[in-house]
Amino acid sequence: LVATPTFSVPAGNYSEVQNVEILCATEGATIRYTLDGTNPTEESAEYTAALTITEPTTVKAKAYKQDCIASGIAEAFYNVNITPTITVDAETLSFENVNETKTVNVSSFNLTEDITVTVSENFTVDAETITMNTDATLTVTFVGNAVTNGTLTLTSGETEVTVALVATPLVASEGCYYPIADALTDWTGDYLITYTD
Repeated sequence: LVATPTFSVPAGNYSEVQNVEILCATEGATIRYTLDGTNPTEESAEYTAALTITEPTTVKAKAYKQDCIASGIAEAFYNVNITPTITVDAETLSFENVNETKTVNVSSFNLTEDITVTVSENFTVDAETITMNTDATLTVTFVGNAVTNGTLTLTSGETEVTVALVATPLVASEGCYYPIADALTDWTGDYLITYTD
């Protein structure tokens, strides 16, 4: 009689990915398993490496060996519920020149919808969508001509992440540069530089 397989991870509730190994004490036994709740047979998938469980899953396993009686069925339910996540490598992108570009790296996990990408007025971004659960690099460009605070927003379903966009372009006066934030605009559209000591 072949020994009934065992699992390296106990059945239960989990909020992280679980890597489950299936073990059998009978040397030379072949383990067959299912992930859909059905009982394994000799035609079921052969276990060769740890199973990566990312959602609620019932694992069933049965071991076979030539000239031996097959094992009983081992069963475990892993209630894995992982929060969908979008991760960026910057909280703020700062710009000092018109048409200046900055990049931000994006990764995501366990999403069920592609990521929608939007930016505030006076900024552009080189992609409108990112395929879910992949890595990507976005290029953001400042195309305005005045001090601007905006956001880069990444949305997938109910999951949303924002990156602050801060633009402080410079204007010249007598060989010096001042942020446009320190400038006034007259009725002709020309900048009048004002500053204090």
